[in-house]
Amino acid sequence: MSTPESSPKQDIQASTQIVDLQSIRNRAIQLLTNVAAILGAIIFFVSAYSAVTNQNWVLFGGYAIAFAGLVVISVVRRIPVRLRAFILTGVIYLIGVLEFSQTGLQGNGLIFFLGMVVLTTLLIGARPGYAALAVTIATILFDGFVASYNTPPSASFSFMPWASAILIFAFISVAIIATLTIILNSLESLLASQKRLTDDLEKQQATLEHSIEERTADLRQRADQLEVASQVAHSISQETDLDTLLSGSVDLIRSRFDFYHASIFLIDDAQEFAVLRASTGEAGRALLAQNHRLKVGAEGIVGYVTLRGEPRIALDVAEDTVHFKNPLLPDTRSEMAVPLRAGSQIIGALDVQSTVEKAFSAEDVKILQTIADQLAVAIQRATLLRKLQDTLQQMESGLSLYTRQAWRTRIRRSRKALAFRSRRSQIEPVADASSIIKAKKPRGNKSLVQIPLELRGTVLGVLQVQFEGEEAPADTVAMLRTLADRLTLALETARLLEEIQQRAEQEHLVGDISARVRNSTDIEKILQTTAQELGRSLGVDEVRIQLSTPAEQS
Repeated sequence: MSTPESSPKQDIQASTQIVDLQSIRNRAIQLLTNVAAILGAIIFFVSAYSAVTNQNWVLFGGYAIAFAGLVVISVVRRIPVRLRAFILTGVIYLIGVLEFSQTGLQGNGLIFFLGMVVLTTLLIGARPGYAALAVTIATILFDGFVASYNTPPSASFSFMPWASAILIFAFISVAIIATLTIILNSLESLLASQKRLTDDLEKQQATLEHSIEERTADLRQRADQLEVASQVAHSISQETDLDTLLSGSVDLIRSRFDFYHASIFLIDDAQEFAVLRASTGEAGRALLAQNHRLKVGAEGIVGYVTLRGEPRIALDVAEDTVHFKNPLLPDTRSEMAVPLRAGSQIIGALDVQSTVEKAFSAEDVKILQTIADQLAVAIQRATLLRKLQDTLQQMESGLSLYTRQAWRTRIRRSRKALAFRSRRSQIEPVADASSIIKAKKPRGNKSLVQIPLELRGTVLGVLQVQFEGEEAPADTVAMLRTLADRLTLALETARLLEEIQQRAEQEHLVGDISARVRNSTDIEKILQTTAQELGRSLGVDEVRIQLSTPAEQS
């Protein structure tokens, strides 16, 4: 059967449980009272029987009182321990008196007296032991005087045996008391020393446990912060829109780290001001509405950080000379800002504030700087993406304009019909192209589907198909849309090929005319050749080339 394992703390406490001398005495008294009650019962019955047989009722009463005392201190637990010790030694003294009165020096009375002295010294102390010794000597002397008066006249009484017994008893008792005193004092000193060592060990243990708890709590807090930082970094990395990235980041940082306020500043193009771009709470919205900004290197912790590119902490903003006291954030007690670094360039700062003094540490700087570095990369990526989107949009807009103008020119210059109709497998041109676009819903059980031919936002024309039935099949309509897209691309490809051919012809024409002009060395011949070749090549009615002086130009 397995037993539950004890904790290290319980093991240390169990190994350092030290009792003092008084505790040992208390345990000894409790044990002696129990043993004395049992042995006292035997002594009582034996002595009582002898007393009753001899009709010595005084002796019987004395033993009865002694036995009753032993029973009381053994049964009644509420009696103070010191009082129990006095009662126990008193009972032993009473039995010694009874024995001594019956048998004198030859009986067991001296043994009980010696036991009373020894127990008094052990259980109560040295001074009570010497007092007990004085009482027992006085008792022996008293019994000696009583014995001398009770000796018959025919018998002679000698006091020398009594004096010798008293001296021997006193010598043995003093020796025992002195020895026990030395032993008890040494034991008490040892126990006190051990108790001091135990107290010191317990204090060291408490200090160590407190340090471990603080370190554990700190490690747990750092682990939680790192987990939060990872979550924040993950959320930051998912966002591509700059405004959403900034506002979402400050809200996430403030809520996850339980800050009073969080803001993001970005340096303007002139590198002169750190402009507030995102901020939390009502104060943040008010600051954004005010276009809040701080001069780089001159205002607040943000200005300091954006100039030097290193973190700064104000553990007590009331005493920090750099801190910018914002009236919209009256509860700020400590502040920390870390730079937003994109490579070697400082692009802004992340600022956080707390309502608690000394709320930030070097570990907080590391964690916030890690988030700030990832945020800076995300800001740079979002900024580049926005610029790329703007450039792409401009390119698309320019390409769309070019496409619209090119097709407008192509259609205007066309001398052929650019509208055709297929009817009963016969192809025929449509003279009025607008009639296709403005076509109305056909009569009868027929349906008309019109799909625009659209290229880069420009509608080049329309594909019109008439079906039997009130509604055209959905899959057919989808197929027509795909066909319209491919048709539009094919038309654009054909136009581009025409444009390339026209440019090639123009280049060939320019080359021919240039070659003929280069063969002439006369100015008039060059002008005549140029006019003649341009008119012939371009098919125009008239071409003029004229040289004039600067005066005639005016």
